[in-house]
Amino acid sequence: MGNQTSKTTPGPNAKAIFQTMLMSDLHLEFSQQVIPKFPVVASILILAGDIGRPDLPSLQKFLLVQCQRFEHIFYVAGNHCFYEGEYETRLQQLQELNNLHPHIHFLHNQSYLLPFNVRILGTTLWSHVSEEKASAIGVLLNDYHHIWTRGEKLEGDATIQTRRLITVDDTNRWHAQQHAWLLEEISKARKNREHVVIITHHAPSRHHTLPKYNVDLDIDDAFVNDHDADCVDPVRLWMYGHTHASTDLIIKSTRVVSNQLGYAHETTGFRPNLRITLYDDGAVYRHGDRTPIFAYSTSSVSASFWHNGFGQLTRRGQLQHIRLGQHLRQRYSRLLNTTYVASELYVRSSDSDRALMSAYSNLVGLYPISKDKLKEKILSNLSNQDEWPELLPWQPIPVHTVPASEDYIMGVSQCPYFFELVEQIQSGEQVRNISNDFQEFFRHLSNWTGSEVNNLFDAWILADAILIEALYNVSGSWADTMTLAKLEQIVGLSFYYLFDSPDTNRLIAGPLIADIWSNIQNLITNQSRGYKTKIYSGHDASIVAVLSFFDANYFHHPPYCATLLFDLYYLPANNSYALKIEYLNSSDSFAGYAIQPPPCSEAMCSIDVLRPWLENRLPKQDMKTECMPRKSSSSMAGIGFNKMYQIDVILISFVFILFPTGSLN
Repeated sequence: MGNQTSKTTPGPNAKAIFQTMLMSDLHLEFSQQVIPKFPVVASILILAGDIGRPDLPSLQKFLLVQCQRFEHIFYVAGNHCFYEGEYETRLQQLQELNNLHPHIHFLHNQSYLLPFNVRILGTTLWSHVSEEKASAIGVLLNDYHHIWTRGEKLEGDATIQTRRLITVDDTNRWHAQQHAWLLEEISKARKNREHVVIITHHAPSRHHTLPKYNVDLDIDDAFVNDHDADCVDPVRLWMYGHTHASTDLIIKSTRVVSNQLGYAHETTGFRPNLRITLYDDGAVYRHGDRTPIFAYSTSSVSASFWHNGFGQLTRRGQLQHIRLGQHLRQRYSRLLNTTYVASELYVRSSDSDRALMSAYSNLVGLYPISKDKLKEKILSNLSNQDEWPELLPWQPIPVHTVPASEDYIMGVSQCPYFFELVEQIQSGEQVRNISNDFQEFFRHLSNWTGSEVNNLFDAWILADAILIEALYNVSGSWADTMTLAKLEQIVGLSFYYLFDSPDTNRLIAGPLIADIWSNIQNLITNQSRGYKTKIYSGHDASIVAVLSFFDANYFHHPPYCATLLFDLYYLPANNSYALKIEYLNSSDSFAGYAIQPPPCSEAMCSIDVLRPWLENRLPKQDMKTECMPRKSSSSMAGIGFNKMYQIDVILISFVFILFPTGSLN
């Protein structure tokens, strides 16, 4: 999260400059809606539209209650705010909400400046509907049957005021006006060096914002816009609603978030305690690529199509890891020697080809000896067996691993108790309800792939191969934007609920965090076993498990080369130590956002505060004992999820860095 800056290391005095809660699509106009009780975890509440109708008492009642709980409430209109009324009248009623209480700020093409130069921009941002889709959307979307607008007609010499239903031309005009206003305000904020936070109801991007519409209907234009180009400095944060599917992702250098309740029968990923924080520094990064693990029965792509076959790091993935290594070299240039020193660095990888290749590729970028090409004079030096050729642009660096069946640190060992927990999650009410919501899509997916799809986890197995094929333009014609968005949503939901349990994230993330924590303690006590840097090359499941362990996970699939950085700081002012954790998860920037551990009041977390919380959460026994089955029958390998877990635990490589500063140099 955050704008890209020239800083290469996170500052030890990083502070939060903006913190808010976010929600939308509460739909108070429906009497059967039940609003979950939510705690106050920030002083600001942002309401991204469709909270209720201004002509009904439920909206004012809700806002007045929240005014007693929040210092500021920023509110934009959603499309449902105008239902069964005139657009102009409802807009006036919404603007009059500002008179209810000084804490309420209804924003319609309006901005608000907060401390630390944080500029709030608010507008509905109606979506632009293309000419090709205008007819269908005009018929199928309720907006054009339930919202009226004022008009005029001539009767003789007199002009008579009339009203009519809105049209696609109306909403396209509103979109153009509101987008032009946004661009002008962003330009002003850039000149004034302000941090921009945007609130809209309609989604700013098609990039995995997951519109909630029928899979057979081509009406995506009614939900999303194509404004990825606006997601750059100084736009730090963009919050939206309308799609009835909650997301949290990075587009270019902007964090794009929604937290939507939706209708009573929907599962949208709504989090009543969601808190969003902007810091005065930060960096974000994403990359990495591999081939599918297998081919589904109707796939036209065989193993021979992929370089080195199934489950291998691609050339694209190798280059992406080299670039990540170059970034880490820049970020930690003051910490690490320019050439490999065994006492400084320890690299651990899971025992899979792609994780090992990722580690070696990353090290090429992290330890470049020379930018010169391999010339004849370099090759001639190889004849001397006692001297290493200094111009050779490579040096051997060990990468350590253990067999997968014994590897608890990288989360790929056999753990019967984990699979018992997975079976409980798979058959639990929450996952069953989500699977029921997707049944129509599952029927389509079964027909397309020739594979039986009955539940969320069945679809998860197939999603991996389909999404990679689409990335390389070799998927079936049925794998359109809408289908791929559904599959991304399924993967994100599967990962989220798999590790939402404290027991599952403790079993997978616990050994890894314990190893990092042990190294931190060795560094603090100046033990010889404390490495300045430890790098772990592993998989997406480990990333999600660690995020869940620190109560920081959200509905998403960690992208290729997703990276977690653990930076240890020495604070000389009080002779203490603090840890800052950052998540790098963007494809085209090095901006990242900080993770605030639950026991800490800020991202820079005191080791003394973190220690008792961690020691209470980490595994208490050796992992073989922790993984002992709890059931009398130990047939967990046959539950069907075993295969999926073996596939999906090894999707993406990532890196952890431990960064000591101050007296630990």
